[in-house]
Amino acid sequence: MRTKIRAVSLLLVTAAVFLWAQTTGAVGVRPLVVDISARPGDTQEFELTLTPSGAPETVALSLYQPVQLITGSLSFQEPDLDAFPVVKWVTLEETRVTLYPGQERTVKGKIQVPFDAGGSHTVIVMVESEPPEGQTGIVFKIRYAVRVNIRVDRPGLR
Repeated sequence: MRTKIRAVSLLLVTAAVFLWAQTTGAVGVRPLVVDISARPGDTQEFELTLTPSGAPETVALSLYQPVQLITGSLSFQEPDLDAFPVVKWVTLEETRVTLYPGQERTVKGKIQVPFDAGGSHTVIVMVESEPPEGQTGIVFKIRYAVRVNIRVDRPGLR
């Protein structure tokens, strides 16, 4: 009897959460991986194409640092500029974009490799829809981690 009561109450709570919860728009992003091959001192450009959902939405783009956990999975955190100076190499033309239905937008980025750089580096461009103002309740945010792989070839690294 208790099992049935627990199952019914769990079902009711789950239904209430889904009815009360709202999802922000799910913007599309391509490509999800950007591979850049450069030499010290090079400047390379890249583009991200954002495809809107069915309603107008504001999208935020920000830079993150990938961190590998002890389990082997990746986590993303805001970069520490002293410990992760590679994030200074990447600049985005826009960090906040408003998308309208049926209109794709392209956001340009630039990578400026310093002269003393070498090796492989990864920076994450986090793309996430912002919830509309005045939205209440539980909000599910969908975000994409676009991997920017930077390979800097310099003499002596092979």
